Amino acid sequence: MLEIKLKEQLAGAGMNVEDGVERVSGNEALYIKLLKKFPNDKNYERFVESMKSGAHDDAAIYMHTLKGLSANLGMNKLYEYCCEADADFKAGNLPLPSNIEKIRENYTKIVEIITEI
Repeated sequence: MLEIKLKEQLAGAGMNVEDGVERVSGNEALYIKLLKKFPNDKNYERFVESMKSGAHDDAAIYMHTLKGLSANLGMNKLYEYCCEADADFKAGNLPLPSNIEKIRENYTKIVEIITEI
């Protein structure tokens, strides 16, 4: 079970744990297992690498996948930022650097909290 303090930390990172647990049919143990796997997911890293190398089509795919992961895990703030970046890609534009920074900050904060579980 997630402790109240941990839930508060996750909420402070823009997460809605209750939504995330609901998405896995109320199975909190499964939700925790999925959360623990999140830091090992490579989509964020691949997004960053693709942006740096100019492989923007690949970056768009990784961002879209990160958007879905964040939605399914109740990472509402990260999901919001990823939606903005995903919409930019779909409109034929690159995400704004300020939004990429928001994604980086929020992603990093979430991963730091999850690795403490």
